[in-house]
Amino acid sequence: MPSPETIHLIALLGTFALLIGTLKYKACLPSAYLAIMMTRPGLHYSILRQVRFELIIAIMALVLIMISTQKNELLSLKRSRILRYMFLFLLVIVASMIQAFDIARSWDRIYIEILPNLVLILLLLVFCREKKDIRFFLWTFGIVTAWLGYEPIYRYWHGDLVETFGGFDYAVAEAGLVAGHTSLAHYLLQGMPILWYLSVTSEKTWQKLAGFGLFAFCFWGVVISGSRGGFVGLVVLGILISLFSKRPILMMASGFMVLVAILSIMGGEYLTRMATVLELGGSDSSAHSRIQGLINGIEMLIKRPILGVGPGCYPVARKAWFGWSLWSHNHYGQLAGELGILGIITWGLFARQYIKSSWMMRKSSTIDPWIKTIATAILVTSGLRLALGMFDHSVYKFIWYLLAAIVVIFDGLTIKTANVSHQ
Repeated sequence: MPSPETIHLIALLGTFALLIGTLKYKACLPSAYLAIMMTRPGLHYSILRQVRFELIIAIMALVLIMISTQKNELLSLKRSRILRYMFLFLLVIVASMIQAFDIARSWDRIYIEILPNLVLILLLLVFCREKKDIRFFLWTFGIVTAWLGYEPIYRYWHGDLVETFGGFDYAVAEAGLVAGHTSLAHYLLQGMPILWYLSVTSEKTWQKLAGFGLFAFCFWGVVISGSRGGFVGLVVLGILISLFSKRPILMMASGFMVLVAILSIMGGEYLTRMATVLELGGSDSSAHSRIQGLINGIEMLIKRPILGVGPGCYPVARKAWFGWSLWSHNHYGQLAGELGILGIITWGLFARQYIKSSWMMRKSSTIDPWIKTIATAILVTSGLRLALGMFDHSVYKFIWYLLAAIVVIFDGLTIKTANVSHQ
């Protein structure tokens, strides 16, 4: 296997290739920006960190959005209820920051996560207007997701095990999105439905093989992460893919056999560690912290009911009120604690609307089959992420907003196709 340093260089060169490709094909820009968000080249190359490479690209992207002749039409809130709910939720986040427990820390969270998410959404909505644009973007997402798992898997295979927990050895990346074993599992998992359904719909054999190969690579990365939440995610993923398949019983039986085989290969210590998830936080400190993260979030909601303690302020408020400075590690606890009742309502309306729209696309008899399949991938990814929410504070993670933007684009394509057919 090539060294992680070589793979980092390939990712950087690929990102520059996408940026250069933007000169001819504007749909390359959302893919390039996504690659930068996920690979964070400044972490691996000091020169890029010193020149604020990621910030420069974000500013350039915003300039291109501003000079786009169709931005007013494509970003109109009248265009989509999903967009209205999304931007209403973003407005709640800003309002919550103004009265945050620690305004400086809250602004840092918005700068680090919310603003990059917003740039990505705008790029998608303005420059991805056709089915081929979304296909290109999703393949980039799948490939970069697998890239995230390369360094940990490389370390595992070469015996460079940097962590030991619960009698199980595992490796993580030195820096970046997957510098923790839970993050590794969750980021790989959220890309797996996209890879699966892209592979299913690919007409070329090499694309199918590449897609399923990347899916298997991510699957193995989740297994060796040692994350119990990740293992639960694999089970949920298998169930959801099976339920949406033409032969659900056969798919579920196949998935069960794969999991049994994995448990047999990994050995008794791995099985013992995975079995502790059934304790539901009873005696295990890690599992207990997830449940306590939800409880503390609800208690923060009671203390600050309208707008919560502010984005990114959960650990600060937790330290002040409960003597324990730790992130919630729970999506629902984070949402309740940081953004209060208004946050819960607006996020719920936003998530419900884009998931509902995805469901309607999947059930429609008039929509393009490829769009229906990707709508299924969006449903599976969303259901998976909702389940992983009990193990991860993911309110501001880009995946929710990326999926919603794709649904908005699909809505526009469907309307355009319908208008053409009536002419």
